[in-house]
Amino acid sequence: MASRIAVISDHASPLAVAGGIDSGGQNIYVASIARHVHALGYELDVFTRRDNPALPEIVEVCKGLRIVHVRAGRKALYLASHASHIVGLPLEEGRALLAELTAHATQPQFVYRHDWRLGDLVAWDNLATMHRGTPFDDTRHPRDMRRTTVLER
Repeated sequence: MASRIAVISDHASPLAVAGGIDSGGQNIYVASIARHVHALGYELDVFTRRDNPALPEIVEVCKGLRIVHVRAGRKALYLASHASHIVGLPLEEGRALLAELTAHATQPQFVYRHDWRLGDLVAWDNLATMHRGTPFDDTRHPRDMRRTTVLER
């Protein structure tokens, strides 16, 4: 059984037709990487935006290589412990609203907790995810963390 890899591609669809209106270099790059990783023997799911409701949720490019469309356009609050106030609201009212929103966003049904296994990779979008580390014994388990930053325009 081949290992399955999940790739998140926020703004590029490997299904975009080369030379088309919506096919920039990033689309072609994601498609190329997906095909290459699949050719190495891995099963691959590429999660990308579904900004056209006519697109099917899952497109099987070939056995073991799927494009999984997720809904695009949902609004998100940039909310976490760094937020100190809300511009335009009195300080206490803003802080009360922040506390209420944080309590709502951290309900168990909205929380993902990862149970680590060897070889796991987790990525998230800092603009749409609140994240917190849990206690971790770094004297027994090495931790390799990398950061990638993408400029949003």
